[in-house]
Amino acid sequence: MQAFLEEVAEHILKHYPDDTGNICLVTPNRRAGLFFRKHFAARVRKTMWAPEVVSIEDFINRLSGLNICDPLNLLLSFYEVYKKEEKEKARPLDDFIQWAPTLLKDFDDIDASMPQTQALFDLLQEAQRIKHWNPDGSPPTPFQQDYLAFFRQFNTYYKALRSTLLATNKAYQGLSSRVAAENSEADAPELPWKKVIFTGFNALTQAEERIIDKLITLGKAEYIADADP
Repeated sequence: MQAFLEEVAEHILKHYPDDTGNICLVTPNRRAGLFFRKHFAARVRKTMWAPEVVSIEDFINRLSGLNICDPLNLLLSFYEVYKKEEKEKARPLDDFIQWAPTLLKDFDDIDASMPQTQALFDLLQEAQRIKHWNPDGSPPTPFQQDYLAFFRQFNTYYKALRSTLLATNKAYQGLSSRVAAENSEADAPELPWKKVIFTGFNALTQAEERIIDKLITLGKAEYIADADP
């Protein structure tokens, strides 16, 4: 049985025989790109340029023009934002790192899904208020008040971190995806290739879907699914 990436290699050679060097193949990860190069090289019978092969994350980062922060620098940047917002109420770094990585992961997922962040954080806050409502009508305990106040700050943290990162041309991956999607919806992206081929995906984030749909609509891309007809 022919491997899917072998089919992709044959598709490119059949439909773009004289433009292989002007094709960009976008795969779910870099490992898939290595296997594609092997299959493509095995089918080439003359000297030609190979397509450029990039992972979806690398492709998105090119579109956004942002540099991805490594986890440690992102955490420290968030801590600086946290201290600036909380001032004298800020907890020491030892306490901060107990919950901050989880919240950063949530920010990443939120941006990749592209909801209206204000509405989302408002909904989350209301859900927590209901969760900590006392049926006997008694007011929230000091602990509950602190917990609810913590949730109220999520949107503040998110907006401040986003602003701080973008001011220095940095991002986490979800934010980079959101910026790339918003930019592509506003303007036709400038691409150095004649055609971008997205292939091998079994799941896409909302930001990735918007980018791909926009490029297909503009006639700059096609999508090859790894699925039965």
